[in-house]
Formats: sequence, C-alpha cells, structure tokens
Amino acid sequence: MFFIYAERGQGGEDLSQDFYESASEPKAVWEVPGATHTAGIEARPRQYERKVVGCFDGALLGKPPVRDPS
Repeated sequence: MFFIYAERGQGGEDLSQDFYESASEPKAVWEVPGATHTAGIEARPRQYERKVVGCFDGALLGKPPVRDPS
C-alpha cells in the first residue's frame, strides 16, 4: 500500500494516519513537499513518477524500492 499525501490542503490528516496504521505491510507513505490536495504530480513530477513506478515495480515484479536522492 502506498499512501501519497499533500504537504498542505490535504485535510483529514487524522483519518489518513488511521488508514496508514491499519494497512498491512508492505506499506509506505510520502508527504509531497509543496503540493496541495491531488497536486503531487504537478508539484514533484519526476519524484512522483519515480515513487509510483517504484511502488508498482516492487508489488508486481518484486524489485526493491529505488532510494530517493532528495
């Protein structure tokens, strides 16, 4: 499970934390710096693509996650 949150304007932070804590492993969370709700791809397009594709690679191909240099 991969949770992506906006740094600002997300709303429902307590509920989001509850979802994360309730999820089974493997799980990851990313708070997108500078993003508002649903705008993570616009705020950090290369990082967003790398993280989302990495999540699918791990889940579907068993590849380890790519370390984010930032």
